[in-house]
Amino acid sequence: MRALGGRLIWLEAPEDLLGGCEPADQVALRCPKSRVYRLEVGKRGLQHSVVAKPLDPADAQRVRLVTERWLPALGLGDRCARLLAVAADRRGRSIWHVYEDISDDTLAARPTPERVEAAVDLVAELHMRAARHAVLPDVRRYSSSRGMPYFIASVSDAVAALEALMTSGIETPPDHGKLPHRLYERLTKLLGDAPRRAQVFEAAGGPDTLLHGDLWTNNIFVTAGVERPWARLVDWDRVGRAVRL
Repeated sequence: MRALGGRLIWLEAPEDLLGGCEPADQVALRCPKSRVYRLEVGKRGLQHSVVAKPLDPADAQRVRLVTERWLPALGLGDRCARLLAVAADRRGRSIWHVYEDISDDTLAARPTPERVEAAVDLVAELHMRAARHAVLPDVRRYSSSRGMPYFIASVSDAVAALEALMTSGIETPPDHGKLPHRLYERLTKLLGDAPRRAQVFEAAGGPDTLLHGDLWTNNIFVTAGVERPWARLVDWDRVGRAVRL
């Protein structure tokens, strides 16, 4: 049993989860970013660490499919952090995933040309391999769209939220007084441009493929390889179903 982020979770995992270390040998619990925990343990001078993250049950199922089914089917099973164990909190509100710790060497920390090239090559390879692949029906079944309907729905929701805010009587802090109006103007222009974007999307789009859905540079880890840097992607919570490129 482990206490993470003020919650108790039950975890029955194979011995190699912590490199042979026993739970009582925990030495540190760190939080490198929101809702992500690094558990460092040691025994007889040996150190080992894993990364734990709570997910909504639906997201947890989808991410597990990414790591254990979809990426391996594409020949890219080694391009994400290895999922070591899964545990539910006692109320069933969250599913905890425990991953191997692949360090803090993100692309955001060191965006050198060689590392950027390795990351771009990985994303391109993911999209090319997934295009027209037999895994796509499974992806569609468990994930959401990231195509034009998603764009229009997201922008429309944002516009509606801003309209509600501006008519609510709530005063915006002085430092951000004009921000809601600027955002509203920008988003309504995007929404008005949606028909043109849809035409371009349809004319220039390629085959359906798999999208990571949250490709910030802090979700791309790049380590030294034998011949060139080696990139891996983490945080697949927003993985998207096949859309046109």
